[in-house]
Amino acid sequence: MPIQYKEILFALTMGLSGLFFGILPAIQALEQTHALAWLFGWRGAIRAPADVVIVAIDGDSATRLGLPVKPAQWPRDVHAQLVTRLVQAGASTIIFDLLFDHAAATPSQDVVLAAAMRAAGNVVLVESLVQEQLAAIKTDGSSVGTIRVERAIMPIALLAQAALVSAALPLPRDERINAAWCFKANDGATATLPSVALQVHALALHAQFMQRLRQRDPGFAATLPADATALRQGSSLDSMMLQLRRHFHAHPDLVKQLRQDLARDRSVDAGTLRALLALYAGPDARYLNFYGPARTITTMSYDRVLRGLPADAVRGKAVFIGYSAAATNEQDRLRDDYHTVFSGADGLQLSGVEIGATAFANLLEDSALRPLDPLWRLALLFGWGSALALVALRWCVSRIAVVLTLGCGGYLVIAAWLFLRCQLWLPLVTPLLLQLPLLLLSAAVLRYLAASVQRERMRQAFSHFIPSSMVEQLAGQARAIDAASALCDGVCLATDAARYTSLAETMEPVALTALMNRYYAILFAPVAARGGIVSDVKGDAMLAIWTGQDDDRRLRANACHAALEIQHNLASLHQPGTASQVLPTRIGLDVGPLTLGNVGAGQHYEYRAVGDTVNTAARIESLNRQLGTAVLAAAAVIDGLDEFVLRPLGAFLLPGKSLPVTVVELRARRDRQTRQDSWLCAAFAGALDAFGQQHWQEALMAFSEILKVVPTDGPSQFYLRQCVRNITEAPTQPWNAVMRIDEK
Repeated sequence: MPIQYKEILFALTMGLSGLFFGILPAIQALEQTHALAWLFGWRGAIRAPADVVIVAIDGDSATRLGLPVKPAQWPRDVHAQLVTRLVQAGASTIIFDLLFDHAAATPSQDVVLAAAMRAAGNVVLVESLVQEQLAAIKTDGSSVGTIRVERAIMPIALLAQAALVSAALPLPRDERINAAWCFKANDGATATLPSVALQVHALALHAQFMQRLRQRDPGFAATLPADATALRQGSSLDSMMLQLRRHFHAHPDLVKQLRQDLARDRSVDAGTLRALLALYAGPDARYLNFYGPARTITTMSYDRVLRGLPADAVRGKAVFIGYSAAATNEQDRLRDDYHTVFSGADGLQLSGVEIGATAFANLLEDSALRPLDPLWRLALLFGWGSALALVALRWCVSRIAVVLTLGCGGYLVIAAWLFLRCQLWLPLVTPLLLQLPLLLLSAAVLRYLAASVQRERMRQAFSHFIPSSMVEQLAGQARAIDAASALCDGVCLATDAARYTSLAETMEPVALTALMNRYYAILFAPVAARGGIVSDVKGDAMLAIWTGQDDDRRLRANACHAALEIQHNLASLHQPGTASQVLPTRIGLDVGPLTLGNVGAGQHYEYRAVGDTVNTAARIESLNRQLGTAVLAAAAVIDGLDEFVLRPLGAFLLPGKSLPVTVVELRARRDRQTRQDSWLCAAFAGALDAFGQQHWQEALMAFSEILKVVPTDGPSQFYLRQCVRNITEAPTQPWNAVMRIDEK
């Protein structure tokens, strides 16, 4: 059935609702606070990369080393020992998430630590960012309000000069941490601690990176340090990082070329080079792909590292050093914990060093969460809402619930799989918690309003022609019937009474009327009981139809049951003087599209079913005369129905039809099947198969054998005559088994 403009309008409305919800900041906030937490909770903890290690400053280490509880009071020569031990173990990068913003009580300790860092040549120190509110003053001295300024607190000069570079790790304390900066815009863009750590970690590959850049953009490459030695000997590493970032953002074609080059590289180092390129060409901030709760990333206690490291424990790895509590009571002392999606029920939260290490690991693996591009996200929400709307309007109520449930379940499974495998974050709140309830509510209201309008139109149209009870029945069952006509799918049952004409000639009108009333009472009862309606009655013929929002199989089954019950009721009244004795009834059934509407002109109309399905049902009913049967149906009527005893009778080209119809005899309900039914159906199937293969003698003998057991079997008599005719006069070629019926 073609899509109507009302359905298109409703689909567009539901799609636009997705666009509306998708751009609301409040909804986007819900996606971050609730949907993201659900996705991480469903996924659970995953294995953290082996290339990052955390050295935890915690209470146990302080106790075992005999140091103060507060890490800020630890002597700095202890940190110097740690740096030396990590360098000896082969750490690629050493990142201190400790702010050395004041001189040590003993100045010599700063000297020792500076010497250790200078010798290491790979130490990164953290800076702190603080926000200050300053008064804005006009030239005349009057105040115009305040402005917020972000200021960096640097390590002391001695340590800052000894370290390779320092950078900030901006983390807000008053909200849940979902993302981290790679490059932070304050007074000017600066690289953050995770980005700097990645660049230092990859210093050994700097020459390779510059070589590839030189091949694609030699002019720009000439302005940068050519190798890691130049960076360690005085060139500004953070300045180079900002140059790369600005250049790559300004030249996307260069980025594309470098990505293609690296995609063809199968070396061990290609992954790290791709991570560097993604860092500089990517966004300023990225959503964190957390690996799990506190201490999911490989964590070693501070004192254990000082005592000695296992072989290859930190070789070639980035080592983050910072506060990392092992219990909630330690967090109260360390005060470096942050609320994340993995904040435990026991109160244990991720520390700043763990968040920094997570951001670094995401950059190294290029595995940060990727929310859909805004345009793609809006397109998804629009398409999702539109598709659900079309389903909700065109399917029956029972199917809508199943389809929407499966659709939403499928969406959730796909979203979870993409989150797990591709780090792709699809929206959940808008499509599942907003669009779906809105759609169900809107569809229910529209269906109710449409049904009310249809019933009222039908009452007005039918009240002139049929009783009000029939109007109510049709109004509750027919689909989308307007005041003129409506196309719907349904099942037609056509009946005809034998010998009615001769009987009418011999009976008085009053007696004939009484007889027909009793006869139609027998016919009408099964139709009504099985949910059908009597559409037309003319003389000795009746047309009943089944339409509605029930599934197609149920409609067809009800019509077949009604046909068999009519025959059963007529047979049970087989007594002298009854209608069943003098009015044996033939029945034909077909299924398909039909039109319910007002037929007539001027001052006279009849509301009836018309269409090819009605005509075909009448032709199938008439075929009973040729075959000597009582109930025949088109094969489409009984398709998939296993509760009946059926006998396929072949294909027939009925009078007035251009296409053949496969016809089946409806003999009985399956629970009333007799041995003779079983034998007859099997024997007839074999005989019909021989007939279809043009084995005329074999078919003739098979039909003859059937008639010896059931002499009155009309279909066997019909095909026996056809066999004799074909043996006597061979059919013309090409031949097919379609039987042409010329008589109505």
